[in-house]
This record gives sequence, C-alpha cells and structure tokens, in this order.
Amino acid sequence: IENARLSEERVHTERLAAIGEATAGISHCMKNILVGIKGGGEFIDLGLGNSDLERVRKGWGLVRGASQRIEDLVMNLMSFSRESEPVLAPAGLESLVGEVVDVTRGRAEKSGVDLVCRYGDVGIVHVDSRAIFRVVLNLVGNAIDACEEEGGQVTIETRRDDDGCYVTVSDTGPGIAPEVRDRLFQAFVSTKGSSGTGLGLACSDRIVRAHGGEIWVDSAPGEGATFTVFLPDRKPEDARDDA
Repeated sequence: IENARLSEERVHTERLAAIGEATAGISHCMKNILVGIKGGGEFIDLGLGNSDLERVRKGWGLVRGASQRIEDLVMNLMSFSRESEPVLAPAGLESLVGEVVDVTRGRAEKSGVDLVCRYGDVGIVHVDSRAIFRVVLNLVGNAIDACEEEGGQVTIETRRDDDGCYVTVSDTGPGIAPEVRDRLFQAFVSTKGSSGTGLGLACSDRIVRAHGGEIWVDSAPGEGATFTVFLPDRKPEDARDDA
C-alpha cells in the first residue's frame, strides 16, 4: 500500500512538473508573439499619423509574421497534445516534397537561399500526406531560417532502399551545438531564440514515429545541418494490425 501511494504521488508530481514546463513554454512563446504584434501596431500608428506608407508596411509585416507564428503554435499544440493514428493512403513522395518547395520558394528567395531538389526513384508510398507534408515543411522552413542571415543553400533529397524511403533536408547554415542537438526533439527546445516555438521538431518526431519511422540530425557548429526522415514501407492494413 505504501509503495502504491508513493508511486501515485510520484506520477502526480511528474504530471504537475510537465504541466508547469508546458505552461512556461507556451507563455514564453505567446509573450514573444505579443511583443511582435505590439511593435507592429506602433509602427502602423506612427505611419498612419504621419501618412508614412513605408512605416505602415513595416508594421503590417510584423503583425502578419506574428499571426503566422500564432497559427503555427496552435497547429503544433494540436498535433503534440493528441495521440492519433496516421491515415495511410498511397501518395507520391516527390509530389509531396514538390508542394513544400512551391510553398517555401518565395520565402527562400527573399532570404537569399537557393532551394535544390534531388529526387530518387521513390515511387508510391503509403503515408498520411497531410502529416508528412507538415514534417517536410517544418524541416525545410527551419533550414531556410538557418541560412537566413548570410544566405546559402538548402537541399532536399528523396531516396528508397529495401527498408523504406528517406527524405533528407540539408542546409549550409551555422550548424547546431552538441548540447542543443541532443535535445532538439524535446518540446520547447529551439535554436531560433525568441522567434521559435520549440514545438515544430517535437511534433515532427511524433508524426514520424506514428508512421513507424524515425527522424535524426547530423550537425556540427560551422558545418550546417542534415535532417533525415525514414519512413518504412507500410500499407493501411499494416497500420490496422499495429493498432
């Protein structure tokens, strides 16, 4: 009885600690987003008062960026907080990656980043297309952010072997310090400082694992970073058997 009581207390303490960590992380993200909205609003007010259209544009850019970060935060929280089986269906992996490239190309060009695609003969895969799209979009977006200050190149590759298929996203950015790299897939750990939510990679890891796959990173300071997503060959009936 005493052991059971101690075990229950430990679980309760761990749950409270997890809730506290999550609350602190979300509060920190929201605080940074609100600072962006407030700053953008001040620029807009000044621009309207002085009929300065350029200042209004700058303020609106800040507000629009903050609204996008709110959307990303909400979507990541929804993905991270619920356990759900992926809905597997046939999909073309190259087509899915191509959609991500189309979505991010304008952002890459604005940041002086070249997007390079190298498609292997992957063919049809059975995945939850919307979920894997979010994973690849997150990785490509992070890679562009890593190269944003000095420009660079982001390379997206697909390939297949006997075990399954792979999507690799590499960048020529500053790389990731070892002490951060080992914790990258934990919630609220970010290399972006105040501009990141710290949930994107944690959600991506959960989505990939729900597919029976794995995601890992190779990086060193000053040598860029390479994220690899492995997705095993699975069909809808395999997922039902696993469940």
